[in-house]
Amino acid sequence: MSQRKTLDPQTLAQFTGSTNFYRHGLVREVFYTEGVEYIAETAGAYWLLDEIAVAQRYVIPVKREDFQVWDLKVNADQSGLLTCGDGNGRELWAKPIDYTDFPEAGIRFFYANWVIHLPSESPYEPGCRDPLVLQWITLASMWRNCPRSLAPVQSWHGRIVSPRNSRSLSWLGRAGDIPQCR
Repeated sequence: MSQRKTLDPQTLAQFTGSTNFYRHGLVREVFYTEGVEYIAETAGAYWLLDEIAVAQRYVIPVKREDFQVWDLKVNADQSGLLTCGDGNGRELWAKPIDYTDFPEAGIRFFYANWVIHLPSESPYEPGCRDPLVLQWITLASMWRNCPRSLAPVQSWHGRIVSPRNSRSLSWLGRAGDIPQCR
């Protein structure tokens, strides 16, 4: 039997915005923040990111919802329940987890505009006013709504940035610098 991992609350509290965004390996149009990467790495929970990303493509009620709240509740017997809601108390999808060594408290993620966030990193959470996060959401929306799927965009410093090219993308722009869809 494996030992449960722990997540340090003080470290989690430090994730209030993100300058690096990671591309999901299976569902390439889904990105996640540094805080989510920390949780996946520390708790060995890349499977959780897979569940969220794959649901965006194949679970119709989830796919239709622009803003999602994902909760993983872990029980004392190391079973759990992964749920997706719309943020207004309506459950869209649920999946029982037979076994997990994720820390017992569980976790909550927000998903919007193709980006998985911690609540503290999300501009949808009161108190998050990080301009980099707000700019990233604008960029992610542009990729999602671009006429040609996953088209490259001209970046703020003249370099072409394509969602096909990299696993992570550093956002170094200034407020108001918004790339254009090509």
